Amino acid sequence: MRGTLNPFPDKLRNFFLWLKSKEFLVFLFFFLVSSAFWVMMAVKDTMEREIVIPVRMVNVPKNVVITENIDQIRVTIRDNGYNIIGFYLDNDRVIEVNFHDFSKTEEGKVSVSSSELHKVVKSKLGRSAEILSIKPDKIEMYYNYGDYKIVPVKLYGSVTPADNYVLAFSRIKPDSVKVYASTSRLAKIDSVKTSYVRISDVSGQVTKVLSLQKISGVKFEPNNVTLETHAEVKVETTTEVPIRTINVPEGMVMRTFPPRVTVSYVVMESMAKSITEDDFSVVVDYNDLDTSIEQQSLPLRLMKAPNMAKRVKLPFTNVDYLLESN
Repeated sequence: MRGTLNPFPDKLRNFFLWLKSKEFLVFLFFFLVSSAFWVMMAVKDTMEREIVIPVRMVNVPKNVVITENIDQIRVTIRDNGYNIIGFYLDNDRVIEVNFHDFSKTEEGKVSVSSSELHKVVKSKLGRSAEILSIKPDKIEMYYNYGDYKIVPVKLYGSVTPADNYVLAFSRIKPDSVKVYASTSRLAKIDSVKTSYVRISDVSGQVTKVLSLQKISGVKFEPNNVTLETHAEVKVETTTEVPIRTINVPEGMVMRTFPPRVTVSYVVMESMAKSITEDDFSVVVDYNDLDTSIEQQSLPLRLMKAPNMAKRVKLPFTNVDYLLESN
């Protein structure tokens, strides 16, 4: 007959587990108490911190366009920890710049001097707070009365395809933007550049959002543009093209030997079959003939080639000719 299992080992194990859990709870309690005490002592001490204060332009007339704005300043202060923590918890501290209260210039600029800014910031802080620095140390905002012009956007940088690929297109959308600025600034702006970008090894479709290079006192609409570029596999191919003669006097005929030439070029694989001999123009010019000496050949000139064809080459630079009376 089998005896019953002794429950004593299980009870003993549960007892030790209870002791361990009790010790852990005691440890956790004292840890939390000591941490709270340390935090309370720390916040009583004076400390230095950099805080961010939002800036907002108010009472702006409806016919005014703000072309450059400062939306925040960074202030380094010295104060006790309680006040600094309170500042981080207060989301309502905003510096409001009244459009009508500060000096304005003919160039369309609102200026808040360092001393004025210091007074405004001080009013947002507690009495015990000491301001160590303000960045920027003054506020300058630019505006105009809706004057703008539309200028093209130019890519600042480069786009290169991967090996054995050729660029099908590389374009910016939109290709032009509205520029708001003072009359004097607008007169000097003929185009705007994107931020610098360098894209290499393109082997398909690439889309990238680019910001526009900042110009002081100028607002762009829109602020960003999209660069779209696409590369396809390239092939090297040839097309046989007739050689034309130009500027031949009446009563004369110029014949070339050979009468046709094979033009080689690189093109996207999808466009190779669409290119024909009519897309090229290869000529010999009678005006290249120097009558003072006996010439054996004349230069061969490539006058036209399709934009999609790259690295277009002629097999030779000169061609033999024969002049005949008509």
